[in-house]
Formats: sequence, structure tokens, C-alpha cells
Amino acid sequence: MKRKTFQLGFALLTSLAFAQPSAQAQYSHYGHGAHPSAVHPRATPSHRVSDATQTMHHGNVNLSTTHTRNSSILQVGGESVAASDVPWASCDTCDMKSIRSCSPKESWWTHKNTVFGEFLFLVPGDSGIVYATKGTDPAIAGANSPTGPMGILDIGAEPGFRVGGSVALTDQSSAFLTFTWWEGKDEDRITATGLNVLNPHLLHPSTLTVAGAGLEATGRQDLGFQLIDAGFRRAFITNCNSAVNWIAGVRYAHLDQAVTTSQVASVPTGLTTLRSDVDFHGFGLLAGLDAERRCAPLGISIYGSTLGSLTGGNWNARSRQTNQFGGGVIASDFEEFRIMPVIEAEVGLAWQSSKNRVRAQIGFMASGWLNAISSAEYLDGLNRNNFNGLSETLTFSGLTSSLEFRF
Repeated sequence: MKRKTFQLGFALLTSLAFAQPSAQAQYSHYGHGAHPSAVHPRATPSHRVSDATQTMHHGNVNLSTTHTRNSSILQVGGESVAASDVPWASCDTCDMKSIRSCSPKESWWTHKNTVFGEFLFLVPGDSGIVYATKGTDPAIAGANSPTGPMGILDIGAEPGFRVGGSVALTDQSSAFLTFTWWEGKDEDRITATGLNVLNPHLLHPSTLTVAGAGLEATGRQDLGFQLIDAGFRRAFITNCNSAVNWIAGVRYAHLDQAVTTSQVASVPTGLTTLRSDVDFHGFGLLAGLDAERRCAPLGISIYGSTLGSLTGGNWNARSRQTNQFGGGVIASDFEEFRIMPVIEAEVGLAWQSSKNRVRAQIGFMASGWLNAISSAEYLDGLNRNNFNGLSETLTFSGLTSSLEFRF
């Protein structure tokens, strides 16, 4: 009797020793936290297999492993042995549709040949320029005091785009080329009413070309930029659900600003018009990082990127102020070479198809162009006859959305 009991116990222990690693091996094969439903290739996030049972035989003892959504239970004969809990849809799991989801050739972060188009909806920061204010007529009131409305040029949110693509060099690196275009404008008109007059803010204070008491004033402001980026991108931190890439390359940057304002006064001054242009053309170096954290069951991820460039080039500014009766011309030409740092950042949500062929994303971006020259600053220097120390930061921020095809 003792001998039979000993044999039965020995068989039971032997079955557990051989069967337990086999049950655990199913999990380690898919990565930490992977659910056993991954063995069913037809399972989807909305229709998963609710449980699975695996039975092994050793001698006269059957070992049955039952997996449910919340636990795994080992059935040894009539006894139940608890196993570690198994998450059902954790964001820490690998792709449940492929045992190769963590390999570089099949992973969601693998570098591939791509083409993409991106919609930009950006607003420039601090772009407002006051070109005229309404006030009392000093000839009547004895002083020129503001009475309310101002003529202001302030560019709001305007659309733009970015297009480009990349060529995979290896599973973890690629070369890219992108082109970015954005342009905004604003127009405004203000008219003197009653006993009020208009006081110009941008016209040069010359009695030969401008009157201190205008009847009507108009203004227009244009602002735009173009970027061409080319470089190299490589992954250096990767796992099943996270990836970080570094970026290095070169950049061409062009920034264009234009302001036009006119004032109508009584004879003998008439119509006086000011036109100014401020442009930048430059080349420089580009570097940055992009990172992404993915929720595998949903195919959705949180991404972020930051880029910095040092672009060297010439700032050229030109202005001409004329009068319809030939009351003189006020002219200015300014040129200076300088290094302009540009800092960009973007965060958002992305979705990628199960076969990693299509990617869509939506986010918010912001950029700052440091050590720049704005139209408002240049015209202020023109009126003060002092162009020393011109330096300002131009900013752009807004929403982005893109669609990318990978092959």
C-alpha cells in the first residue's frame, strides 16, 4: 500500500515538473504580459478567445491548464494549482497577432519606405502691428487724444502643409526629405468719423510726406515661411511598445514678411504709402529626437518630437515711403548676416494599422525662431533712425494632422 502511494505521489510530482515550464513557455514566447489568446490568429481586440485549455499526459496522470481572462489554473487530476495572473488587454503587451512583433523586421517601429502629407493650422504669436489710431483733431481740441478704435494688422490661424518621405536604409534607420509651407495675411481699414482724425504709427514722421491728421488709413501684413529638411533618422531605444529615434540633418529656411500701409489726408498731403519687406534665406544644421509609447491592443500611441536647428543666413530689409504729390521719398535698406536658432516641438496621438502599412496622427506643435527681425521691429527702427540691436523671437503654434503610407 505504501509503495503504491509513493508511486502515485512520484508520478504527480514528475508531471508538475514537466508540465509547468511548458505552460509558462507559452507566455515567455510572446513577451511579458502577453495573453494566451495570441495563439489564436483570428482573435481580434473585440472578439478574443475567452479561455483556452491545454492537456498533457504523463503516465496515469493528466495535467490540464485552463486560461481565463483573469487567471490561469492548473488542473492536476482533481486538484487545482493557481498560476500567475495574466493581463487581458494591457498596454504593456506586444502585438497579439504575431509572435514576431518584437523582431526588428516586423515591429511597428521598424523603419520603412514612406510617403506622407500633413495639414498645418498655425497662428503666429505676437504678430499684431498697429498702423493708425483714432483721436481728436489737435487743430480743434488743442491736443491729440486717443478716442477708441485702432487700426491693427493681426494675422490669425492660417492653413499650411508639410509633405515628404523616407527611404529605409536598415530595419532601424532611414533617410528622409520634407518640405514645409505656411503663409498668413491680414488686411484692415479705418476711417475717421465726426471731429476725429487718424494718427499714423508706421509712416515716417516727415512733414513733407505725411500729415499728422489723416482721414482714412489702410494696411496689409503678409507673413510666411518655407523649410526644406533632409537627413538621417535612427532608432536607439526600442522595445515592444516604445521607441526613441535620433535625427540629424541639414535645413534650408526662408522667411518672408511684408507690410503695406496708406494714409489719405487733405490737400496738399494727399495719399502717402509705405511698403516694407523683410526676408531671410539661410542654411544650417538640424538635430532632434522623436519618441513614441504604444498601446498594442488598440494600435494607438502617444508621440512627441523636438527639433533644433542653427541656420546661418542674410536678413534683408527694404522700405519705401512715397507721396502722390511728390512730397519726397523716405527709403531704407538694411542687410545683416546672423545665426538664427529655431526650436520646434510636437506632441499628439497616432494610430497605426495592424499590418503597419498606414499611419495617421493628430497633434499640437509650436516653434520659435530666435534672433529674428520682425516687420514691426524694423519699422520702429526706421522711425527712430536707429537699427542697432534689432532682435526678436517669432513663434508659430497650432494643430497638425497627417496621413502616412508605409511600404
